[in-house]
Amino acid sequence: MKHHSLTLALITCSATFACSQQALAASGVTAPWKTIDGKVVFQPNENTPPQPLTGADANAFAAIYTGGDTNIAQSQGHFYCNGQTLPKGFNPDSATVNENFLFSNVGSFASCEKTAVTLDAETFHALAFPYYTDGKTVVTISGSLVEGADAASFTVLTQNQAKDKSHYFFNAGEDVTLPVTKSAHAFAPCYGWADVDGTLYYEGIKQPHADAATFRCFSFSNAADKHGFYSGGGKVLALFPKGVAPDQIRAIDEDVYTDGKHVWFVSVRGMLLEGLDAKHVKVDSAMGDIEVSDGA
Repeated sequence: MKHHSLTLALITCSATFACSQQALAASGVTAPWKTIDGKVVFQPNENTPPQPLTGADANAFAAIYTGGDTNIAQSQGHFYCNGQTLPKGFNPDSATVNENFLFSNVGSFASCEKTAVTLDAETFHALAFPYYTDGKTVVTISGSLVEGADAASFTVLTQNQAKDKSHYFFNAGEDVTLPVTKSAHAFAPCYGWADVDGTLYYEGIKQPHADAATFRCFSFSNAADKHGFYSGGGKVLALFPKGVAPDQIRAIDEDVYTDGKHVWFVSVRGMLLEGLDAKHVKVDSAMGDIEVSDGA
């Protein structure tokens, strides 16, 4: 993954910071910063509240790096990351940016918030979303530590789910860490579902009613077990009639399923579409509406 040097990316006159100050001194206040009532503020979008920059002078303000989530500026001997004042002693000549992470002589930052531990810029790299590691520590895209993670054995299972030699991790909203005795696996492309030592979990929360042996994943939202369909959570939306086997179910369309005898519509709610001949069902979608028909 490419690291961007703050000085090399923007300064061509020389490699010294003194020259960079001189070269940028006339740049003025530019986006994502602006001046409101004579004060310099950070405001990347009109619908976000402006953040005043303590000690900044609009007449002596210069952008050093602009890169979306992480933007660096200087004024009156202060350095700023977005709307935050960087710690005293920050040296832009040795600082680098990697996506939304800033690495410097005064620590590492994620979206301009200091990370709990200092990360090594040289070995830092992205795993699958939302995980990153420097080989010693695992963090999420927000810079939060994945508590208890063993970086050497850490493996991403699917989006927001991972494991190491003795733990299962779910990291989205509420972070969950579970002990693993034998095995842990996720059900891609389903979101949130995992089998940890033979027990099913959704977003790290145990689902004692769900059956791991018959569980099947169909899409990001939809899954099923011997009891019925699940959509976007651990609640059964449509109970199966007697004799339905999940391994016989296939998708006709994104939200329409059949086992050859029955037809179901599964979305925010689930329903058995009674009276349809499953062998002749067709699905038409137009303007957000779904029409399911067997021709009769």
